[in-house]
Amino acid sequence: MSIRPTRPPSWYDRFARSAYETLRGKIRPSSPDQRFLAFSDPNHRLARELRIKVPGTHRHSTVVSGLGAYAGREIEADELVLRVAGLFHDISKKDAPRLFVEAGLGSRQLPRPIGTVEELRIILDHPALSAAILQKHGFPLEIIQAVREHHGTTRSRLSLTPEMRRHIGEHELIYPGPKPSTRESSILMIADSVEAALNHYRRTNDWPAVPTHEFILGIIHRVGTELRAAAQFDDYVFGRFDQQRVEEAMAKFMRRYYCGLDVDSSSKPPMK
Repeated sequence: MSIRPTRPPSWYDRFARSAYETLRGKIRPSSPDQRFLAFSDPNHRLARELRIKVPGTHRHSTVVSGLGAYAGREIEADELVLRVAGLFHDISKKDAPRLFVEAGLGSRQLPRPIGTVEELRIILDHPALSAAILQKHGFPLEIIQAVREHHGTTRSRLSLTPEMRRHIGEHELIYPGPKPSTRESSILMIADSVEAALNHYRRTNDWPAVPTHEFILGIIHRVGTELRAAAQFDDYVFGRFDQQRVEEAMAKFMRRYYCGLDVDSSSKPPMK
């Protein structure tokens, strides 16, 4: 019987494991947070399945997980909810990897046009499909809620074939929601959009050899401004000042990430 060679752990495997071990050391066995800890384990069954079937989505989700948790601590949001929700927010993509651009690991990959209504429906329904998978596996309600809400009612930026463009109206490209109803859901939405936007910018624009904090913050702020302009955030739950602090923390995280520096997502973001 042949034995498959073991793939050496990537940086994001090591990052996820390090964050999990740090959190495990901080949480007392009797703490209510203990129920979240098992789901934050990067060796959880669903996390392993995501890593094997859609490695690019796993990489994206690991970054979103760390990014959301790091930024969430800046406004005292629930780090564990953000960490677990970020890791599994796209779990349904494992069942249709060819439809999602980040499913593979090719950094220069661009999305192929969507050609059928069925494909469009799978993409727009993936937040609800992911939430259903997590509910089936017994995840806490807070995680399921954040995953279901992570696209809100934003407009998808999908590329459609000419035939589809003739038959699909703008209103049919809107995610069905619901909109974020908590700070954690709001931060997860921004983290997911920011990671995707930065990757898209790297594929389609000139990317500096050493991106500055201001350069990355500018892209992040545009993402956050567009989401607020689309009325995705409840001002009483996630105000503009909270959003500003979250965006600053995300810029710090992503700059260290792109510069190949260690990112300690389990510590409070340093003052600029």
